[in-house]
Amino acid sequence: MQTECREYKYTQYSYIILLVIEFYNKKDTDMNLFFKKLFGVLASTEKMEARDQQLFAELINYKKFEGSAEYEEYKRLYPIINSYAFREKKKRLSPEEYQATPEYQQEARFNEIASSEDCKFFLNTDFKKFKRIEGLVVYKKDTFNYQSLDQSKWKAGFYYNKPNAVSIHSRYEEQQANMGGKNIIVGGGLSIHTKYQSATAMAWADGKGFVEKNFQFTSDTLHGHDMIDGEYCGIRVKMRCRGNVSHAFWLSSGEQIPHINVALIKGKKIEVGVYDARGDYYYTTVKGINPADYYIYSIYQKDGYLIWKINNIEVYRTRNVIAERRFFPAFSSFISKSQKNPSEGSLDIAWVEIYR
Repeated sequence: MQTECREYKYTQYSYIILLVIEFYNKKDTDMNLFFKKLFGVLASTEKMEARDQQLFAELINYKKFEGSAEYEEYKRLYPIINSYAFREKKKRLSPEEYQATPEYQQEARFNEIASSEDCKFFLNTDFKKFKRIEGLVVYKKDTFNYQSLDQSKWKAGFYYNKPNAVSIHSRYEEQQANMGGKNIIVGGGLSIHTKYQSATAMAWADGKGFVEKNFQFTSDTLHGHDMIDGEYCGIRVKMRCRGNVSHAFWLSSGEQIPHINVALIKGKKIEVGVYDARGDYYYTTVKGINPADYYIYSIYQKDGYLIWKINNIEVYRTRNVIAERRFFPAFSSFISKSQKNPSEGSLDIAWVEIYR
């Protein structure tokens, strides 16, 4: 009876929790991760990263055995060893006689393969556990272990498809001067620092072109155009954002539009979305987590959709309105014209992974 009461109370609490989550989802059309984090649906970044590393390692091991000569031999021997004729012959012979037969050698080889750790793992593993990462292959991972940015495939500034376009500049309506890499630090990660520092820099003003402007803050922008040398289906970044500054991780086409905001951080709000070639913006806002902590932000294209995730939790999806365009990753920290009480800050990137 006590067990029944406890189960009843547990059911009540679960029902109440579901009602609360449903209430907040109806109240706010934005994605709120607060309750997913509170109840453990959104795993900590450290746990999720360790779990993903193990899952990818297991998938590699699974696929390696699946394509091995040992597995081919296992499949060839399995029906032989389990056949009626094989079992009957083994019954008729004494142990000494059986050891002198080809069947004995076949069974010994079969048992050798079946008892290996790789085979046991393969046979005891339900492939469904790899569904989330099936088809994903990490073909590039950058942890920014360089002495300087020049040693990497990343470059300071913006990348434009137009030849001879000015790549290092600021925007007139923003409050920071982009410093051409002077505010970027690499070595066991990469950081873009926003500093309270006076500087004069070239700024693009709509309708006027480039003009000189005095700024009270400095920061930087960074692109990875040379990181992309072929087709890819997804990209993930582990990063954190600090200070009363806006931070952005986006995919650029080399033009102002189209482009994809994988994570546009505005305080404690995270905006994800895509601008199509006409300038229409499809997006949502994510709340409930603190971007000052490390999270893994990702975007994938699958079955005609663009899918955004934070720590493997899907936060937004929309039709892929920009198919057949080449995009490359870019990062920046900036202070918008409307930003109140801006401060120093940093965008800290632990690693970037690109998937085929």
